[in-house]
Amino acid sequence: MTAPWNRFAPLWLGSRGYSVTSLGAMRGISTLTKVFVQPIWAACGDTYGERATLLVSILFSSFALFLVRYVVLSGDGDGGEEMHAVYAVSLARMFRSSASAVSPVNDALVLAVLNGASAYGGSRMFGSLAWGASSLAAGVLIDCPTATASSTMKDGFKLLWSNRSLQAVLAIEFIFSFAMATADVIVPFQFEQQFQTTRATNGIAAMISIVCGIPFFSFFGPISKALTSNRRGSTVTSGVTDFAPILQYSALIGALRFALSSQASTPFMLLATQALHGPTFAINWCASVAAVDGIARGYSDKSGLALDGDMNDSQEVRGTLLSMLTLAYYSLGNGLGGFVMSNLYDNHGPGSCHIASCGIMLLLAYGSTSHFLKRQLMTSPKRFGDYVSSLIVAEQGTQGAV
Repeated sequence: MTAPWNRFAPLWLGSRGYSVTSLGAMRGISTLTKVFVQPIWAACGDTYGERATLLVSILFSSFALFLVRYVVLSGDGDGGEEMHAVYAVSLARMFRSSASAVSPVNDALVLAVLNGASAYGGSRMFGSLAWGASSLAAGVLIDCPTATASSTMKDGFKLLWSNRSLQAVLAIEFIFSFAMATADVIVPFQFEQQFQTTRATNGIAAMISIVCGIPFFSFFGPISKALTSNRRGSTVTSGVTDFAPILQYSALIGALRFALSSQASTPFMLLATQALHGPTFAINWCASVAAVDGIARGYSDKSGLALDGDMNDSQEVRGTLLSMLTLAYYSLGNGLGGFVMSNLYDNHGPGSCHIASCGIMLLLAYGSTSHFLKRQLMTSPKRFGDYVSSLIVAEQGTQGAV
């Protein structure tokens, strides 16, 4: 349900008369809704159970999609640039964003069932494959016809305020996703407006990125070990030592992707760059999820909770912290990036968006070297999530002693 919406809803709204700038503004408004809704979903998942929360969100999402369709087709959306039309569609999209904000609860359920983040990449592979396949299918089909919850949130936000590791991961993901907004928001319009391709081509582009990212999701454990073995990391942020070199590699791959796409003169060249999009996202996202899961496990250890994989014992703040990660990436970074890049696209063309994202990625890669690797520590972890967890526990033990 979400894959066709994310990929093709902006294009559909554009065909109704909305400019790219208006769509960027609506995206920013709708994604900002997640800032307020995601902590509520996460707390409900931690308190009442993920399965029940996910079921409610599915029902809410179905209603929201019908609401968006009704508002746009009722006549208000035909005007395109009239402000009342933008407000009406933005309000309907806020309901849709409220429903999609439940995604961290789904991640929390997967992590709890799999006893941590070590197997998260493999499970994410199937979701990514379904995402790409549904995007391709949607493109073809479009072408065919033409209270405890409150305390849990407080615990999570207290951890955000005091834990430097969590702050670092969220800041990094905000910047990373800001740059990735060019691939998520601008590239679909580039295919349709610059190269005049079909919607199926957009679906193929999504499928290429997903297929190329599958190996990196599936084998994230061995890949992370290979990237961090015999490598000196940093203890500046303690809990994300091994996150630094993985971030550096993913940012460099992303910079290469945007550098190449900025020179794309044919749709085939732009399609080819999609092969780098999947690995860039997969490596970065799995590493950030592993880091956040390690922080949650460290907090559970400190709180005296069991870490034996029982969903009722080891997930008290996992959903809330994953909600923060998703907020930083999808809602704040990607939402703001989509707004900025859409304006850049309207005023200076797609090439400027790709160049800007390439520069951000290069700065992020340089920052991971200059900041994260100042204090060096030899690492060769067997499991990235467990290693991060051990660092967090050690850090908190030191703070407690002080």
